[in-house]
Parts: sequence; structure tokens; C-alpha cells
Amino acid sequence: MSKSEMKLCVGFTRGLSGETRKNDVLQRIRRVVSPRQIEFEERPFAVFGKARDRREQDALVNKAISEAFLSGADIFICDGKRVPLVLPQGIEILAVTQRKSGPAKLYTRDEKIKGMSQLEAGANIVVDDEPAAHELKAGYPHLFVELVDRPVPDALSHFLGDSLAVVCHGDDIDLIEEIEGLTNLNMPTGTMLPASGTGSIAVIGKTDLEDRAKLLRFDHYESNQALVVEREFLTQSDPERDKGCGASAYVASEVFSLEVTVPGKHYNMLTRRRTIGDMAHYQEIIKDFIRSLGLGEETERKAG
Repeated sequence: MSKSEMKLCVGFTRGLSGETRKNDVLQRIRRVVSPRQIEFEERPFAVFGKARDRREQDALVNKAISEAFLSGADIFICDGKRVPLVLPQGIEILAVTQRKSGPAKLYTRDEKIKGMSQLEAGANIVVDDEPAAHELKAGYPHLFVELVDRPVPDALSHFLGDSLAVVCHGDDIDLIEEIEGLTNLNMPTGTMLPASGTGSIAVIGKTDLEDRAKLLRFDHYESNQALVVEREFLTQSDPERDKGCGASAYVASEVFSLEVTVPGKHYNMLTRRRTIGDMAHYQEIIKDFIRSLGLGEETERKAG
């Protein structure tokens, strides 16, 4: 490929499956790498299969990333929550978009429902985020919570045909609000902590990429640092013990706040804890935090 062209690969990002989100990212990248032309390739989520745990997911994503770069891709874009904890050699996160924040929302076709308290015992709630499912089960044990293995918006009409409501985070909200006939309600403030990386998009590339410096203009520093903190939490924790944990970080003036939810052994048990510290010492602080939560010692990770 000539240096006047850039090949961009989009991998299984739920928000980017919508044309509006996809075009927004493409336009922003075009502005920072102009006047180079962009060759675009999309790799839908379904082609990567269903991962049974975090290690398997990381292996699948790293395989996709490696194949994309072997086929000539210059950059690879995916959801922040899907980025492997250890990337293939010579590959790194170059930029992170500004995180979409805000409360999770509950969607239903029943206009009479004005809050979670009005849902009757046995009501079916669908969610595609494991930490959110654990929190719903703990907070509303009288409801039937269904965790699905595909993005809720992609099959919304089916789910709402059989279910009373769905719960969405981040980019899913952009897609679901384009559908008519839905009533949406904000979930209670401070609840429904998402999986690490939710709401951000990561731009992944080779460390020696020619346009590396230009892509830094695409980066939102605070969102990037928040992702660094959340990934450090997962990197140091035991993958057998942190399954289903929610993690959400916020960084301002080089100080971070990390809040996590840890599901218990029983259906309705959930621990919620927070730690705050200086970014200069985030690794040591998180290590102590993980030890206090009983999530295991730091372990070495290797890319698949």
C-alpha cells in the first residue's frame, strides 16, 4: 500500500455497528491523517465467536488484530472493553476517544412503568453486560435477569417481544434510542457499574506507525488514563476471581478514582468498593486494593 493511503480495520464494536458512530470515527481520523486516503474494512463481532472467559476473549481479539495487521491494516479500532490486556508485540493503544458517560437506562414498551419499583416479581429483564447482570440480580432479586451473549440493540425487537425491559450502557444507548415506541428511564444514580472500558473506543496501531503523532490529536487524555487504571485492575486481579466484576475509573488533575463491584458466591450478594490515589502510584495503590478485595495477587499475562 502506498504511503498516500491508510487501511483502517473496525473490529466488532457495538456502537460502531451504527452508521452514525462509524462515520463519526472515520471523519475524525480523516481530519488527523489528511491528506491520506483511507481504505476501510469492517470485521463484525459475530466472526470472532463467543468467548467463555476473559483469557479466551483476549486470545480471540489478539488473533483478529494480528490478522488485520498481517493483511496490511495500519490501525485497528474496537470497543475499549474488548481490548486485550496484553497486545501482540509491536502493537499498542495509540489513542482513546472521549468516554460516553451517564447513567445506564432501562427501556420498555410499557408506558405505565415509571421506575424499577413498579416491575412485578418475575418480570424479565435483559442485559448484555455481565457486571450489570450481577448488580441487577443483587439489587432486584424478585426479577428474572437474563444475560445475553449478543448486543441487546442488535436484537431489540425480539427481546422486547418476550421481555418486559432491557438495560443498556454507553454506545448501546445511541443505537437503541433510534427505535420508536420505547419508554426510557435512567437507572438510579451510582448503580449499574459497567464492565471496564465501556463507553470508549480504542485506536490500536503499530508502535512505529508513521501517523502515530497525528493520531494523538484523536486522543482524549482523561479517558485514556481511566482506561489505563481499569486495565491495570484487571491485569493484576485473578481472572478466575474477577469474573463479572464491574470497574469504572475517573481521572482528573492526575488523581484517579476507581470504583468496582464484585459479585458474591450467592445470587443476591454484591460488594461495592472505591479507591482514590495519585496516578504516579496507581499500580501500587491498585495492588493493595485488589488484595483487600481478595481478588488475587498480580500475575503475568502473555499475549495469545
